[in-house]
Amino acid sequence: MNRHHALKAQIQRLFPDIYLYVEVVSAKHIHVQEYESDHTTYILKDIDSYERQASIDAVSHKLGKIHFAKITIPINKDKWFSIVNSKTIYFIPIDGKKGLLGGISNCDFIFWNKKDFCFVELKLNATATDDRAIRKNRQKAISQLKETIFFFDGILNKDYFGLNLEAYVSTPDIYPRENTAWQSLKVEFLEKTGIDLFEKRAKIY
Repeated sequence: MNRHHALKAQIQRLFPDIYLYVEVVSAKHIHVQEYESDHTTYILKDIDSYERQASIDAVSHKLGKIHFAKITIPINKDKWFSIVNSKTIYFIPIDGKKGLLGGISNCDFIFWNKKDFCFVELKLNATATDDRAIRKNRQKAISQLKETIFFFDGILNKDYFGLNLEAYVSTPDIYPRENTAWQSLKVEFLEKTGIDLFEKRAKIY
């Protein structure tokens, strides 16, 4: 069994209802956006750039039964996290009303392929660009990433089947990249988690 398949099997043993959350997607360009209605991230399907809308695969519970439905949501390219040239990925929303762990203290989603296992937190609604606001937004994202990383480290006994671990804070393009303030956060994050931290809106292979 390949490493990424083995990891999925292990997570499925830990979460028997994982089929309600995990998506397996094969595409050259995969775009993820938070749906404001339930504060959960989804992979966008059937993207219509002209109408600025796309579909998502949503799950709901009615009268004790599970229902899968494809619904249409508005899209904004400035709020996407993109995964490019990965071929196949496994995707699980973590935070939000429909996420695996729910609440607001975890990162938004995780995804993995045959090479990497990535934790991602979206902070793309930010508009303030003063140093204090940027620092606060980054620190909040890092706190949510750590919470999720420590959770998975615990249940998996830090065994990610040899996959490379990465963490992403996805912030607006107006943020300064790789400045001194960010570098210090990266170093501290690596020391605390053993994982490299990036501030990007895409993972490109």
